[in-house]
Amino acid sequence: MTQKPARPCIVARAGFSFIELIVLLLILVVVLALVMMRVGTSREASRRIDCESNLRALFVALESYSLRYGHFPAGTINATGPIRSEPQGYHQNWASAILPGLEQQALYEQIDFDYGVYAPENRAVTMTGVPGFQCPASITTLAANASTYAGVSSSTERPIDVDGNGMMILNRPLGPRDAADGLSYVLIVAEKAQDFGGRASLPSRAAAAVTPGALSWNSGTRASLRTAGHRINAPPPDAEIDPLFVGGFSSNHAGGAYLMTAAGEFNFFSAQTDLELLRQLAGRSEGVSAEPPDVEPDSSGTETSDDGNGQDSPAR
Repeated sequence: MTQKPARPCIVARAGFSFIELIVLLLILVVVLALVMMRVGTSREASRRIDCESNLRALFVALESYSLRYGHFPAGTINATGPIRSEPQGYHQNWASAILPGLEQQALYEQIDFDYGVYAPENRAVTMTGVPGFQCPASITTLAANASTYAGVSSSTERPIDVDGNGMMILNRPLGPRDAADGLSYVLIVAEKAQDFGGRASLPSRAAAAVTPGALSWNSGTRASLRTAGHRINAPPPDAEIDPLFVGGFSSNHAGGAYLMTAAGEFNFFSAQTDLELLRQLAGRSEGVSAEPPDVEPDSSGTETSDDGNGQDSPAR
């Protein structure tokens, strides 16, 4: 009688080995990181698209104002200068002036131009956030009624006054003729994501959202005006900030900020952009004659008409 050979004993595996489990977890982490990176990139792309749309709308409103009055609105209106970034004064600004062009006629009609921005008569307007003035990326670090876009008042860090060499200054509306370098080579609006108010009067975003008299989008102070006296996204000063300090351009976009010329052309400027170039572009007659380097071209608009220079307030 023949004996059958014994079958080999096969032991079933109960699960993954420790090394296999570690490898699997590492793969999952890498995949998750790639997915999150893709989601973050998509969100940033969406925010840039929204920001560009806001800039187009701002220029259409500015151009509409220019065609009607022969000049752009003054950066801010006040009985005296220089402007102190405090909730005292008249301070009606360029942003209020272009509300009708942003399809905000109803809000514009609520403004009582017989009173200053901080008066009780204008408190409801002051405390209202305007989506057209808010980049979805940058508004996260500002008050709910703030603006993330600012008119350009000077090529250097200096108080907002009548002698600023930018396109948005105190009490003096400037037109296309004032842009001696050409509309395509003079900045008029730029992004901002810092309001420098945390140490003095706005301890938090939540408090700023409900504080009457906070420096909002319609305040003709550094809340709506900036200079090219600092690199893009430069950190704020460490010390207590002087009310006459204006500040530079900034955003919460990765790597830079959008700047727009008086011709409606906007580009994304790197945070590493040469400061001297920014100063040349911010001044009305700085001799700029070449296409600015280190920018990402995004869009362009049409040139405004040249109708001269008047003296109307931004509200008229």
